[in-house]
Amino acid sequence: MRLAAHLLSLVVLAGGDPQVPRVEITPVLHTGDPAPGIPGATMTLFLPPQIDGAGNVLIDAFYMLDGGSSAGRGLWCGPPGALQLVTFTGMQAPDLAPGVVIDSTGDTWLAENGWIGFSGHLSGPGVVSGVNDIANFIGQPGDIRKVLQGGDPAPGLEPGTVIDVSSSNGLTPWLSDNATLLVIAWLAGPQVDEINDQAIWIGPRDDLQLIWRKGMEAPGTNGARFAWQDGVMFNDNHEIAFRGGLVREGGIDHSNDGGLWAGGVNGLEMLARELEEAPGTGACYFGFNHPAFNSLGTVMFSALLTGRGVTSENDGGLWSLAGEQMKLLGREGDFVPEIGPGVEVQSIGSPHVNACEKVLYRVKYRGDSIDNSNAWAMYLGALDAPEQTLRDGDPAPHFEDGTLLTFVGGIPGFVAMNDVGDIIAPTEIAGENVSNENQVVLWLWNRVREEWFPLLRSGTTIEGRTLSIPGQ
Repeated sequence: MRLAAHLLSLVVLAGGDPQVPRVEITPVLHTGDPAPGIPGATMTLFLPPQIDGAGNVLIDAFYMLDGGSSAGRGLWCGPPGALQLVTFTGMQAPDLAPGVVIDSTGDTWLAENGWIGFSGHLSGPGVVSGVNDIANFIGQPGDIRKVLQGGDPAPGLEPGTVIDVSSSNGLTPWLSDNATLLVIAWLAGPQVDEINDQAIWIGPRDDLQLIWRKGMEAPGTNGARFAWQDGVMFNDNHEIAFRGGLVREGGIDHSNDGGLWAGGVNGLEMLARELEEAPGTGACYFGFNHPAFNSLGTVMFSALLTGRGVTSENDGGLWSLAGEQMKLLGREGDFVPEIGPGVEVQSIGSPHVNACEKVLYRVKYRGDSIDNSNAWAMYLGALDAPEQTLRDGDPAPHFEDGTLLTFVGGIPGFVAMNDVGDIIAPTEIAGENVSNENQVVLWLWNRVREEWFPLLRSGTTIEGRTLSIPGQ
């Protein structure tokens, strides 16, 4: 799972509290340290790191050579204390002509099985800016291979259609847990126009298959064509789920041109579409947010509603689709008497779902007893029975009396949730002994004890250095 940059090089908060599981968090690299594998170079700036299922860490960072005037960028991977250099500025690009080098890396990905993916910006003989200066590289350390490059033939498409990197959007190689590769790219060629100039491929490194193309017929729509896609999620089984839009023609307009689709290389299926009935509501969908998707094919999504009885007080909801069963998990305007008399759901959404069918999503309450100090909460649990787990204004678990949770509503933007059920998420806290320097806490949901534990806190001293975690 991907973690924010400040989640590594940290320290456990357990101290002497026997109720808190002991977790060792090992420092990996500091700014000012020698850059591993690059003689005479010093680490200067870290980008968000990642960690795989075996505890190997992928470090994406900038470095400076002694006496140098500009920073280089590199990737390192391995266990703490044994990082190996993967790529660096000026390195010969794998599978390309001698002298073609990687000037810098773009987006990076580390799969749970240890495979690495990154996009590289190239220079050297035969490399032309905006034509073939961006490529994808995938593999295990020691076996990194080029997969796609600007100007390459687009897999599975008509002759003459090539990968177009002229807009500098890159070719980000997203990897699933088992290193299934997803590539989204722009296209160019004699038969390419604005109607069909984007495509998505999925599969193993050496066998990418076309799964979607702009302008193709959208399943479930009686011949309508895709105009765009976004929010693409995918899994180990070569399946995707995404929000899509339809070309506005033949009776399709802004009111019914959006929907959700999922499926694999053998075909996609429409899951929901604007102006179709939304199960459990008596109303119709009217706009979708990006879906969540797991390795079992379960989809979760939030959407707006329109129709009879729909007002600004109840025009949003959250649904799950597991197998053939579409279920409403919650709707704006729902009463939640367990929270308090007259308390309702004001907003709902931002879902996550893992392979254990555990869901996590955000809710905001309204009512006479609700104000800015206690309005936001997170729900967690089985797909059919999630419950409130953290809430603004509640006591912060394992802290002294009077220490309260705050900024719980910010969790969805920073949460990391793995397939065995562990969750890492940050909040802030408030209380008598809390200041701006120590108000951010990183929490671990322990799947065995089904309880939140503090992993670390800003203001903690680690090897003589004070940890600073920016607030949300």
